[in-house]
Amino acid sequence: MKKLYLYILLIAALLAFPATASASHLEFETETEMTGSQEAPTPVMTDMTGNAEIVIEGGRLRFRLKVRNNTNDIFAAHIHCGPPGVAGPVGVTLFMGSFTDRRGVFAKGFVTAPDPGNQCGWESINDVASAILDGNAYVNVHTTAESGGFPGGEIRGDIPLPRFP
Repeated sequence: MKKLYLYILLIAALLAFPATASASHLEFETETEMTGSQEAPTPVMTDMTGNAEIVIEGGRLRFRLKVRNNTNDIFAAHIHCGPPGVAGPVGVTLFMGSFTDRRGVFAKGFVTAPDPGNQCGWESINDVASAILDGNAYVNVHTTAESGGFPGGEIRGDIPLPRFP
């Protein structure tokens, strides 16, 4: 009788807390330095540098992007899929707009899903997290050709293995 009671209690606990019992959300923090020398397939000679902070928790991706020594018009920033040294498609848009300040935070916020129909095949933030853990994701900052920049990407940061909170 005691075993039956324990089984019923276990089943009731699993039903009462399905998110806890079945969730496979990955949670971690990571940060990358972005430079022109990391651009692929050809490094970019630029004085611009930056960093990207990424936190994945609760099925969403929180980010903060900062640049230094910017002399061009930043129009986009993304997380792309691809290993170090390889240019890959866009998976998550982090910024679209115009930022011309020499330095500072140009984007921060959170996303709850990758870009619809992205060519990385990412359908959830967990897919993005898995790509990061596999060393298959990077952040890229794009600047306009009209401002003397690099539309294909002026600075890049391959996302390193994360720190787990």
